[in-house]
Formats: sequence, structure tokens, C-alpha cells
Amino acid sequence: MSNEVIEAQKKLVEQLKIESQVDRYPVSKTSEELVKYIRESQEYDPFLIGIDKKQNPFKEKSSCVVL
Repeated sequence: MSNEVIEAQKKLVEQLKIESQVDRYPVSKTSEELVKYIRESQEYDPFLIGIDKKQNPFKEKSSCVVL
């Protein structure tokens, strides 16, 4: 094996060691928590209720037109 392949494999092993230390949670638990969070915060979500036109920073600025 070439040195490049060996180095790549060493990096892979190190990454897998790091990932093995990550805490894992069951999908059933995390999905319940996600649904709970969404239900609790949906009344404040601007994507669901919209943004007040006066406070919308992306609204096109009107220009003064003199006739």
C-alpha cells in the first residue's frame, strides 16, 4: 500500500473513533421532541404567520416620484 492510502485509512479510523463517542438518541424520542417544539413555537413562526409588511426588511423600498 502506498503512504497516501495508509494515511487516508488512519484519518478514517480517527474519524470513526470520534463518531463512536457521539451520544445517540432514539428517533422516536427526538421526533416527539421536535413535534412538541414545533407545536409550541408555531404561533411565533414568521414562515407560518407571515411578516408584518412594515417590519419586513426585504420589502422593496418605494422611491419618490415627482410628476
